[in-house]
Amino acid sequence: MATPTVSSTPVPQSSSPRSNGSPAFTIPGVYDASFYNTPDAQSLMLHAVASSSEEEGFQSIICFHPRPHLPAHLGMPVLSNYEDKAFLQVGVENTPFHLQSQAPKSHSMQVTVTEYLIMLQFVGHEWPRLKSKLQSQLTTMREGTDPVFISGHLMFYNHGASHYRVSLSSRLTFRACVESRDPEQNIKTWLERRSHTDATSDSPIQEMALPMNALTILSQDVNGVQTLVDQMAAYKNRSRKRNKSVLS
Repeated sequence: MATPTVSSTPVPQSSSPRSNGSPAFTIPGVYDASFYNTPDAQSLMLHAVASSSEEEGFQSIICFHPRPHLPAHLGMPVLSNYEDKAFLQVGVENTPFHLQSQAPKSHSMQVTVTEYLIMLQFVGHEWPRLKSKLQSQLTTMREGTDPVFISGHLMFYNHGASHYRVSLSSRLTFRACVESRDPEQNIKTWLERRSHTDATSDSPIQEMALPMNALTILSQDVNGVQTLVDQMAAYKNRSRKRNKSVLS
């Protein structure tokens, strides 16, 4: 458990009263203090932004332990081993998340914890620039006065589409697309997961549309997720008792 950092030099006491006439409250000798909660190794983590009337939500149920504690209200699927799994789900506007085991396949996906962490890092570091680039290409295509480059010296004018793809792992791919004839001018983003790790195989592909506003918010916690990954690995390697604090 964290303990306050105590300085050898006492904090000077203020002799001036507060505006309401009461003396200022100080703790002599204490310069720094903190309060935080830490999960048990068998705990299940929930990383989520709820949907609103105008925005989709997104949640990730993160499991580090082979047999974690499973809160009933999350409706987790029954598996023999939950270790290193993240259960993703998109929340429809103004609607609570489904029980995970009952979520439509088009709105849910199971990935590894590392794959989820990589996706958060990508969203936090690359998505703002990619979004700006796609919006710029959309404007160029719709205006039709400047060329849109295909490759080298090859280009086109007027309507078309811009595509982007990046491999987040051997089986997980992030894709984005914008089409100039789309009346809503939306950037479509989705995640593809092959059923096998061989990306060159003809294995079936599962697709899930991604709500980038919710993911952008969640990407701000990427350092916290990374800390959990690191500390849970250290917890496992040291075979610590599960009732001890993980982040101490």
